[in-house]
Amino acid sequence: MPFVRTILGDIAAADLGITYAHEHLVIDGGRPVQLFPDFRLESVEDAVAELAPAQALGLRAVVDAIPADRGIGPAEQTLLFVANPARAYAFAAPAA
Repeated sequence: MPFVRTILGDIAAADLGITYAHEHLVIDGGRPVQLFPDFRLESVEDAVAELAPAQALGLRAVVDAIPADRGIGPAEQTLLFVANPARAYAFAAPAA
């Protein structure tokens, strides 16, 4: 059976639904934040709230395109906190 690996675990591909393929729910560092500190996105509550209108229209999954040069930080853990209350599947794009 085809599956998709999310940060909440594997799901059947048929359950994926409407997906945002390139989103930034969490940015906890890296060159973009060094250059533009306002790019920092750390608030779980804000991320969940910003997903709500899209979810009301059928959004089921989000691929978070975390900048590859951000270094290893709490972003993946933060995505878990966003995904659970938002009831959305979240993915962290692999670093290059």
